[in-house]
Parts: sequence; C-alpha cells; structure tokens
Amino acid sequence: MKILKKLILVAVAAFSLFACNNEAPKPIVINPDTYSGKLTVTYNGADQVSDVDIQVFNTKKSDSTVLLFKQVKFVDAMPVKLDIKIPVTSIIQNDSTKLSGTGITPYLAGAVDSPFPSFRIDNVNGFISNDSLNVAMDMIAVNAIGQTVAEGTIFPTRFEGAKKK
Repeated sequence: MKILKKLILVAVAAFSLFACNNEAPKPIVINPDTYSGKLTVTYNGADQVSDVDIQVFNTKKSDSTVLLFKQVKFVDAMPVKLDIKIPVTSIIQNDSTKLSGTGITPYLAGAVDSPFPSFRIDNVNGFISNDSLNVAMDMIAVNAIGQTVAEGTIFPTRFEGAKKK
C-alpha cells in the first residue's frame, strides 16, 4: 500500500512539472475569414490577373494577421499552384484593420509550414474593411542571403476581394 501511495505521489509530481511549462503561449488563431477576388501581379511589364481565395487569420496577438493565399499561381510561369502564408502586421483602426509589413519571408503552407526563402515580401499596404480585403505588396526574388536576384525581379502584387458569405 505504501508503494502505491509513493507511485501516485511521483505521478502527481511528474504531471505538475509538465503542467508548469514556462514557455510563452503560442498565439491561437481566431476568426478565419475567406475573401475571393482578383490577384494582379506585374510580371515582365504585363499584368497577370487570376481569381484567388485568401483566408485571413487574426491571432490573439493583437498586432498579427496571417494571409493564406489558397492554391495560387502568382504568374503563369509557375509550374504548380501553392498555398502561401504571409504573416503581416495589423492595426485595428475604427471599423477596419490596416495591414503592413516589410522584409517578410513567406511560408509554404501544408501539414508543416516551411519558409519559402526564394522570395521576400516588402511594402505590404492594405486594409480589411466591412466585407472587403485590399492589399498590395512587392514580391521580390532573392538569393540565399536575401539579396535581390537581379533587376526586374520585383513583382508588384495586389489583391482586391470580398468576404465569402
């Protein structure tokens, strides 16, 4: 009987060690909304327009929003469609949310999100207001140390869409 009590006490002590985790909590995603609209990418001097859905995830961290581009081909030359996550800074202003950011590494979304370091996102400027999402940014092809690959590898990109009901 004494051995059983000791085992129970050891189990409770071990459980309490796991329960007292000192790591900062990760932001929990709340309020995902989906917006459908037109994505325009300027590539080789011409606008390439495609229909795209973007899911918007606000996090409990009040200044953070994630834009998830669903099954997107930014330009016709892309061989496959990808899910791309772009974390941006967000500031709530009255009835809208202002989006901004620069020097952002996008992520390939999947079972495990992984950085997509071939591109950098700069000059994010946009807003979510009522039932619409409007955002513009520069997608920049970069090398392994983050430098722009070559002249002409900055692709102005903009999205205008409405919330799916």
